[in-house]
Amino acid sequence: MKTAIWWVREDFRLTDQPFLHQLSSEFDFLIPIVLDLPIKNSKFGFSTIGEHRLRFREESIQALERSLKHLGSGVKWFEHSNIDLALRTLLPFCPNPVLFYRDIPSTYEQKEVKQIASLPLKAVSYCDNLLWTEDQLPFSLDKLPLHFTPFRHKVESANPSVFCSQAPTTLPPLPPGIILQDALPHRESNSQPHFRGGEPEGIQRVNYYLWESHAIRTYKETRNGLALPNDSSRFSIWLSSGCLSVRWIWTEIVRYESEYGSNDSTYWLKFELLWREFFKWTERRYGNRIFQLSGLGNKSASDCFSPEIFQSWINGTTGDELTDAVMRELRATGYTSNRGRQNAASYLIHDLGQDWRSGAAWFERQLIDYDPASNYGNWGYIAGVGTDPRGGRKFNTIQQASNYDPDGAFRSFWLKPMDSVDSGT
Repeated sequence: MKTAIWWVREDFRLTDQPFLHQLSSEFDFLIPIVLDLPIKNSKFGFSTIGEHRLRFREESIQALERSLKHLGSGVKWFEHSNIDLALRTLLPFCPNPVLFYRDIPSTYEQKEVKQIASLPLKAVSYCDNLLWTEDQLPFSLDKLPLHFTPFRHKVESANPSVFCSQAPTTLPPLPPGIILQDALPHRESNSQPHFRGGEPEGIQRVNYYLWESHAIRTYKETRNGLALPNDSSRFSIWLSSGCLSVRWIWTEIVRYESEYGSNDSTYWLKFELLWREFFKWTERRYGNRIFQLSGLGNKSASDCFSPEIFQSWINGTTGDELTDAVMRELRATGYTSNRGRQNAASYLIHDLGQDWRSGAAWFERQLIDYDPASNYGNWGYIAGVGTDPRGGRKFNTIQQASNYDPDGAFRSFWLKPMDSVDSGT
């Protein structure tokens, strides 16, 4: 008798999980487990996970739970636990256990993995959130280009095949004695769900953006828009939590191009996925340095942090219209456009003179599509301590507002008088 334990670590989906297909033939039992994310306080005085992220993650777990129950399985959810205690609870019910888990290079996640080293089980890691495996890259990881353009040229010329597996149709049952909750506990939240978590919601978004609306055909022209839902793909919302696989999205774009033809916009959406890929490999190459004040090249950066100035920035009361509108949208929805993020980051760093890490930490708290590599990679890029060959980007937010919100609709909507603004901390 053999038992597979699937430690679900921000990969809340069944599609493109190749290891799931071997389970029915090789294992008698399966236990998918989920742990709460630890909520800590950042050095800047607020918690690292806000209600938007918590709500979206809970919805993603519930969606996975429904899909697994349809296949005769389910999710064993451990509240306020760590992986060591969770596994010790399960092991008495698990003959010959093998633990499958996603490899995540971030600091806390690596510390989690160390907890399982002394346990009596076999552990198998997999990397499910990249287009290329390390052995497919046309360079060794220590030779990773520091800047995006040479990275893109090298990986595009390598042109590896991207394999994407379908969702399994059968899975092993739970072991005897394992009792699941009827449903995950529901947390009370004031968050208004503009976007819902879960693989079905992500698949629906991709199908709509590509196959129903064909909005992908104008992506390059509209991607910097601030206000309309189809200005950009919004795929990052489900990519970051693993509700969608980047390989699956890539194959869908290629399939679309084969049926309807490619253009600059279909290429540009893949181009943006390559940016994500670049930041992922940068995180694997440099580790904790992406979170440090001096960044990748030990460059100087301001460590100034004024609580009053920072509070005006997160509340959207700085007096800069574009920044304020972006920050109010982020606070209300847990999302804002890439163009909005760049401008808000630039304003905090270059106009307000604040520590770039404070803004990155606030985005980490708020964004439902938070991803460590992309978030800190982009903030370091704007601050000039990351991968930007120009040494940082300062945006003229007045000119940017004129370019990307010419009729003022975005600013007008979000700068309506607010009844109250709490501290959010």
